[in-house]
Amino acid sequence: MKEVIKNPYTNLERDLLFICISVFFAIGIVRFGVVNDLVSRIDELKIVGSFIAGFFFTSAFTIAPAAIALAEISQSTSPFLVAFWGACGSLVGDLVIFLFIRDRFADDVMEVLHTFKNEKKISNFFKKGFFRWLSPVLAAIIIASPFPDEFAIALMGISKVRMSLFIPICFVMSFFGILIVALISGAL
Repeated sequence: MKEVIKNPYTNLERDLLFICISVFFAIGIVRFGVVNDLVSRIDELKIVGSFIAGFFFTSAFTIAPAAIALAEISQSTSPFLVAFWGACGSLVGDLVIFLFIRDRFADDVMEVLHTFKNEKKISNFFKKGFFRWLSPVLAAIIIASPFPDEFAIALMGISKVRMSLFIPICFVMSFFGILIVALISGAL
């Protein structure tokens, strides 16, 4: 009986297709103003608005309208309150992404790396040593920055960061990132 050889790129290609479809969907949502409309309608509910804007503060295609919404909400509310509830929403958004990316995407990347000649060295680079220590630090910096969180979460997934480390990193760094947005908007 002939053994079927699995193409290691199949899962990765499917994941990238899913990401591309999600990107186009997110672009459509932003283009049609769904995020802005939603946030402007709940502007009176500062906590809920901060939470929802924080949730959208995680993605590459919703970060700009979410940052604008957080800045607007912080004009009439404490920046610390906006940052706290925004970070809670951001954490939920990051958890959703993390639960989809952590194992599946990381395993697909590692499977593709196994096709390379020096796959043991590459695999060990991601799982041990300097990169394992550095990836949560880089991810924390990315999460606190106005850059989208997907890359940071993928870094944590590849290096197999535990959930007990992931949650506080995401919350604290999102809090500081949103607080900076709120404070800058208050100063302008």
